[in-house]
Amino acid sequence: MIAVTSYDELVVAVEREAAAITDAFRAGSSDAAVPTCPDWDISALAHHLGEFTALWTHVVCEATGREKTPYQPAPPREREPLADWYRELSAHLVDGLRGTTSDQPAWTWVPSQQHVGFIARRCANELVVHRFDAQAARGTCDPIETALAAECVLEIPDLVEGWAQEGDYRHEGSGRRIHLCPTDAAHELTLTLAPDSLDIDRGHTDDADLVLRGTTSDLTLVLYDRHPLRPVDRTGDESVLAAWYEEFHFG
Repeated sequence: MIAVTSYDELVVAVEREAAAITDAFRAGSSDAAVPTCPDWDISALAHHLGEFTALWTHVVCEATGREKTPYQPAPPREREPLADWYRELSAHLVDGLRGTTSDQPAWTWVPSQQHVGFIARRCANELVVHRFDAQAARGTCDPIETALAAECVLEIPDLVEGWAQEGDYRHEGSGRRIHLCPTDAAHELTLTLAPDSLDIDRGHTDDADLVLRGTTSDLTLVLYDRHPLRPVDRTGDESVLAAWYEEFHFG
């Protein structure tokens, strides 16, 4: 798995995934159920994405000394106004990210990642997973672009680090390991449910409790508790996935 390393590529991904979310909002009713997020309909997903997008836009504004952009917190119910609402909201985020650099100091909730580069990656990854969710509500999902799917996996330890700062987070801690073998990339990854952290090691290993083999997109979807678009081969103890979801569950 090869991560996206270019800040500009991440900003392009934010713009692309936001546009796809806008299209999904426009494609049907706001009360359509989101099967990948059982407690949500499109309206609830839009509310979450609106808060998320406005938050990070305003953080970038503060980091760069710009005036904060407008935000209407209640998303419209009708599909055309809803799509237009999110298109305008996400455009502010893209413009803010394009107006600065990855090394610009900025607040984030991960102590070790206090810069805009973290925000660009966080936004690209959040939006691509929820783009998949929005498309699932419409019955047709596109895969995650390979490099961005790898970035989604490589970001997981940072997310877990941030959650652990909240004080009520408990590591699964069993020490079990999941080995990822992507069929469309040369780099393999091993995820370890360590007692005090979630560890990722690059490279091959023969010492894993569960081996998953599939495209990078489908492996990422499995780790994020979404149904893969194509079969993922599973060798070993599949109960490790239940342990994984105790450690990491993306709602």
